[in-house]
Amino acid sequence: MGTRVEKDGYSAELTDDLEVVHRNPRGRKLKQFPAQLAGAPGIRALHETRTHLRAHREACHAQAGEWAKEGTAVPRALADQDPLWREALEAGPVQLTDELGEDGLWARTYAGFGGRTLTQLVPEQLIPFRDRLMRGQEWEPDGCFSTGIPDPSDGALPFPERVLAAHPGSEELAAEKILLLRACTHGWAYVFKKDIDAVLQGLEETAPALLTTLLDEMADLALRHGDRPSAAAWFGRARTAERTQAREADKEWLLDRYLTYAASDALSATTLRAWARESAVKGVATAADLPRFREVAIRRIRASSEVYPQLALDLRRLAKASGQEPERELATLLGEMFTAGQVPLDDEKFWADCLKGQAVDLLTADAPGTARRTLDLRPGRALAGSGLWLRLLERTGALALLTGEAPGLETGEAAAWLTRNLTTNRDGNGTWPVMYEIAERIAPKLAADGVPVVVRYRRTGDRDSHYRTPLDLIDLLLEHAVPVADPPELLGPSQPYHVQLGRRPQLEHLQADPRFARELRARARADLEMTLKDLGTNSWYQPHETKGWDRIPQLLDNRTGHEEIRAWFDRERAKLPTVTGLHDLALLLGRLVHAGVALDLVPKEAALAAEFAAVDVVPLLMAELPGTVARPQVVELLNRLQPAWVSREGVRGPNRGPILEALPHLGDPSQSEAASSLVMAVNCRAGLERLAHRFTPVEAEEEPAPDRTPEDADARVGRRMVRLATDGTAAVWDGDLTTPTTTFDRLRRDDGFRHTHVCAAPLVLCAVSTRQTGRLSPAGALTAYAAHPFVTDAPGRWRFVRCEVPEYRGGRAVAFDGEVFRTATSVAHVLGSGGRDSWRTLWEYAPDGVFPEDGPLAAGGATLTEAHVLEPVRPGDWFTRFAQLYREHGSAPARPELATAFAERLGLTTAEATVLLTAHVPCTPSRSGQRLGHRPRLHSADLRAWGIQGKDAEQAVAVLTDMLGPDRAATLYDKLLPDDPEQLWTTGPDVERAAAWWIEELGRPLPVPTALLPLAAKEILPPKGEAALPRQLRRGIPAYRPPLRSEAH
Repeated sequence: MGTRVEKDGYSAELTDDLEVVHRNPRGRKLKQFPAQLAGAPGIRALHETRTHLRAHREACHAQAGEWAKEGTAVPRALADQDPLWREALEAGPVQLTDELGEDGLWARTYAGFGGRTLTQLVPEQLIPFRDRLMRGQEWEPDGCFSTGIPDPSDGALPFPERVLAAHPGSEELAAEKILLLRACTHGWAYVFKKDIDAVLQGLEETAPALLTTLLDEMADLALRHGDRPSAAAWFGRARTAERTQAREADKEWLLDRYLTYAASDALSATTLRAWARESAVKGVATAADLPRFREVAIRRIRASSEVYPQLALDLRRLAKASGQEPERELATLLGEMFTAGQVPLDDEKFWADCLKGQAVDLLTADAPGTARRTLDLRPGRALAGSGLWLRLLERTGALALLTGEAPGLETGEAAAWLTRNLTTNRDGNGTWPVMYEIAERIAPKLAADGVPVVVRYRRTGDRDSHYRTPLDLIDLLLEHAVPVADPPELLGPSQPYHVQLGRRPQLEHLQADPRFARELRARARADLEMTLKDLGTNSWYQPHETKGWDRIPQLLDNRTGHEEIRAWFDRERAKLPTVTGLHDLALLLGRLVHAGVALDLVPKEAALAAEFAAVDVVPLLMAELPGTVARPQVVELLNRLQPAWVSREGVRGPNRGPILEALPHLGDPSQSEAASSLVMAVNCRAGLERLAHRFTPVEAEEEPAPDRTPEDADARVGRRMVRLATDGTAAVWDGDLTTPTTTFDRLRRDDGFRHTHVCAAPLVLCAVSTRQTGRLSPAGALTAYAAHPFVTDAPGRWRFVRCEVPEYRGGRAVAFDGEVFRTATSVAHVLGSGGRDSWRTLWEYAPDGVFPEDGPLAAGGATLTEAHVLEPVRPGDWFTRFAQLYREHGSAPARPELATAFAERLGLTTAEATVLLTAHVPCTPSRSGQRLGHRPRLHSADLRAWGIQGKDAEQAVAVLTDMLGPDRAATLYDKLLPDDPEQLWTTGPDVERAAAWWIEELGRPLPVPTALLPLAAKEILPPKGEAALPRQLRRGIPAYRPPLRSEAH
């Protein structure tokens, strides 16, 4: 029997096999729903009826399958009443009986759209609630009978009928909400939190008790579907609604709920904390509440592997309210965590609270094995950086085991522990600082055991991109005579920046060990000779280029490395007269190009310069050319060609035309090896000329000491510009942009002299306040800046220039990075270029202070767009004195008392004052027409010296970044920089001048309610989440919020 709906000749019919068939006016079956039936009376009811009947059919088959397995007899009347039951019972097959039992389940029949019926088996007590829900879905009750089939429910009502039973008098509203929830979850098959929340909206005021029940049911539904965030949210809302209504739930039932959700990782810290606060009421809390709370907390830790920050505080409060000993209860919790094998070492606040009292000591006394278990734990980065992990090792006795002060470790176990933790306790910045302190403290034990520490070495191709070989830690171990396993060949090998040397860059003790010295020398030779596989090949560099090392790799910037560099150069120098081919000469010169600034370690000698100047490339080139080419032709052509990169595609660009014109019989230059040899010969000439100039002694220049560090690239180029500008014999550039006066080294565009000059004030404050070394500290950049001729008060003026160059013939780009142009009054060095784009940024020096009015490239047709004369940040001797003091003293001592006084003066927190004094608030200083960003990184070891936690510093940085903006922060750093650099080590930054500027700019601080601060710090917790990037940092515009501490607001 079918059920049919018609409109405008189109029809939809529900067949006996529960399919909906659509037909057009001609009776033809359609493949999809016709638009003409949309809105037809009964069409929605027809589709809903099909959905109900299909769900009923699936339920019938599932139940019949169970009866068939159990051998349960079913009344034949059930099959006679419902054809879907008949189909399922026959498919079972299920034994049928003619008898109707008096007890058990009842068969309840409902009639729906189009005369369709279905029969459900329900307990007797469920019938009135099921009838109400079925009526809401347009199914009317139509008779029932007893089946005698046993009732498996034991009298418990299922969802959703139990919701109706729990709220007598509100059945209608409850049924309405249940049906809406059923619809938005597609029959409880899916969880859509937004839709479910929309259905529950408004029940807080109209039916709060019903809301609590529905929230619990939806939480269970979400939990069954694996949606833990939604389950946690609804479970928390349900408990909040209970407290709001002052409902007293059964404690055992509630404990079971908490345990269920904790075990499923669906119990939020907020919900658990609220339960703890509710229980921790003096006179209400009992001793039985403590084990309940601990059980839930442990179950949650097992499921989530995390503790929430205030767990220790909440447990202490609950213990105090119930009259128990707080420290003993906390020790019990810690012991249960160790027993469960879940001791997360991630949250700073939790462990700081644990270490404040005697809980850890009690734990150690009650459980002597705690020390060994602590050694097996891996700390989080924040806990290790804040010093809490080291304190935990000390308090539990684990560190005493490692140092040998307490018995318990077998020989070699300390070395194995250090080996394991060196591999795991690190991040992108390398091995954690705390590991150096621990290694130094346990070094005597390691040396006494005599078991080598095995250090993992980073190797090329390793997938772990964050690991760096801690050679500085190996140096520390060797200093204390700790056995260290033999290093691998070439110390890995790996890229130079995958080696950690910041704490001990000179590696004195590592160099003294023959095993490591051998591999260090071999590594230096392999780097210089470019024989390391996958780390670069000799063909990467061509003789005319200047793209080699702009600084010696830190791995080679030591005594052994310098010796190897000089020895390598002597070998290359000895090969120079014996070179027999142009290719071999190009490779030799390419290796010298690769060494870059390392060549400054070689003393300048006239004889050495003459050796390079005497090399004649023409004979080597002639051997590469066909016999039909005459030497005079080649010499004349070489003078017309210019250095250019030679690729596999042959000769292209501006050199192609002259070669094709002079030697047409060589064929297309883009496919001719002879043409490539011609350009390579020009490249060799340019490289030889540059080397000859580099090694030519300068009378005014002192001979370098054998162990000196090469000059910074910016300072070196600056001095060469000064010499070229003051050289009366140097020719003035002729205006051809394709032929610069000379070429110097390429300079870093953003992190070199320009960045240091613009951000000098915050960089100085950062340098003196950080204990980091190497590239993690700006001290190196400031020391190089202090040696720059601009800073050392060399005569003349400097400026940054921006020009637009004209398009040259063939679309060739001109004025490349590193090219130098000497005008009648100045020398300009190209800092940055846009390739084929027209813009160029130049660094210009005028010895007499007179710059070309139209720019240094005006003779070549370039247009001057910007020009900014450099303004000194401080007098030149200020930075010279600073560099000297830093070499003598290193970083300045932390002054937390100065931060406290500064904070009180300006109405700031101590953390906010600290990040200002150490220049950790981002800014974008503007100086000499340059606007660059200063965005430092927080280091927990530095903050610990000031008594500040990392999270407090991060919050302070976020507040001040939005409050001050990048411009005000930069100005404040200028005010903090004292007139005498020595004050940075004696009295600290100039806080008086900075405070006076602050008050004038932002106004005096509003009075702070100091009496409320302890309570506020305890009760108000800063939100945790992803830090939003302040728009000032993106656009350099002021904050749209007014400063809250200004008395004007």
